[in-house]
Amino acid sequence: MLIIPFDRKLDWKNPPIITLLLLLANVLIFLFFQLDDDQQMAEAGELYKSSGLQEIELPHYKGHLQSLEEAGEFGVSKRLVDLELFPDSLMWMVQTDPEFLQGLQRGKFIKPSTEGYLDWYRNRQAFEEKYEAVTYIGHGLRTAKFSMETLISHMFLHGGVWHLVGNCIFLLAVGFLVELTLGRWVYLIGYLVAGFGSAAFDFLFNSGSLVPGIGASGAISGLMGMYAVLYGLRKVKFFYSIGIYFDYVSLPAIVLLPLWIGNEVVQILLYSDVSNINYLAHLGGLVTGAIVAFIVKQATPSFNVDFLDEEKEQKAFEEKLEEVRGYCDNMEYRKALSRLRGLYREDPKHREILCRYYECSRISPTSDEYHELARAIFKLTEVDSGTDALVLETYKEYLSLAKPGPRLNGEVVCRLAERLIRLREVKEADKLLRVIVKKRLACGVEQGLVFAYADLLEEQGQNGDAARYRQLGQQLASVNSP
Repeated sequence: MLIIPFDRKLDWKNPPIITLLLLLANVLIFLFFQLDDDQQMAEAGELYKSSGLQEIELPHYKGHLQSLEEAGEFGVSKRLVDLELFPDSLMWMVQTDPEFLQGLQRGKFIKPSTEGYLDWYRNRQAFEEKYEAVTYIGHGLRTAKFSMETLISHMFLHGGVWHLVGNCIFLLAVGFLVELTLGRWVYLIGYLVAGFGSAAFDFLFNSGSLVPGIGASGAISGLMGMYAVLYGLRKVKFFYSIGIYFDYVSLPAIVLLPLWIGNEVVQILLYSDVSNINYLAHLGGLVTGAIVAFIVKQATPSFNVDFLDEEKEQKAFEEKLEEVRGYCDNMEYRKALSRLRGLYREDPKHREILCRYYECSRISPTSDEYHELARAIFKLTEVDSGTDALVLETYKEYLSLAKPGPRLNGEVVCRLAERLIRLREVKEADKLLRVIVKKRLACGVEQGLVFAYADLLEEQGQNGDAARYRQLGQQLASVNSP
């Protein structure tokens, strides 16, 4: 059974850097270090036969297996049958049988006193060097031959192109979502910890093995465990296939965890003896990843995945806005208003919504709504040609439409005056400055506005008016001084 979540498109505006780097590392390591693994393994096998090692060691290994069979050890009979049917499998059987290989290396089966021992020993040393040079052998995780280096390196090695492709698909499908949720560095740590947890299951249930464990499968399984726990009861879409049947379905993410674990347990029970896939590693990764995600959620009380709804919410928002555009184009302003009220509450800083809302509200210039929206435009703080044109046009229109008259407080009047002075709108600025002075509007910058307007008048050659405003500015200064 195959289960892959596909709940969200990759956002290239916020790319999953760590996931992409992990993908790149896996691909580059395979291309630069593993492309000739099969050839090197074939050469090691040829050396094993041509040097006489296969002929010499075969009877000793058969005798070893027969003694184990007589002792009643499980599964030995099958190995004897396989050896009879496929004698060339001897090399792999010997190299992955810790008990026999250790005895062979210690002189238990071929003793130093045996004729031809030195030739056998030299040939075996040459073969061992050739065998260990195969990348996935020398750098794969062998629990009977552990090293810290292989604990890391095994997570970036693969048994072939399709093994690599399969892992990359799962890594991209699940990894970028988990990275988006956890953040880059927590995600990377979680990925590595899941890989270590996967290896721990190997040590726990498959200790003393010389079969190299390779691939990102364990760490990626950890990401799948994280995904299920992080998203919890949130419904997600995923693809699944059972045999030739496949479909898409939406279920709470946490449901995927027992499904994935159950699938691995079934694989272990049915295929562990006949498959080269390490289902234990998958299971270890799943469990470890689930634990990591649980710890993160418990350690972060504010943790949530609400941001994942942003894309859907944005899409719904755009659909509503497009509906409003249609109403406005057809001059159905009342219908547009009913939608715009909600959109404005959602995003009062959205420029198009504010402008369309104001335009539609003009059908009722006596309403509080119309005056409020006009003031919202006047309070815009952006300094650019588009905003300047919008504020100026709206201001002139507002003066003629507002019923029973303009409703502007001190803050709005001062902001308008400041913009109009900057735009050198002398006539309109003069009206506002007169209001500020006459009504003694206190907005904190009224004195500066008067002097700025006086400077503008001087630039325009209106020295008399400029002097009069400078005098007003000095009067304001004296009134405001302590």
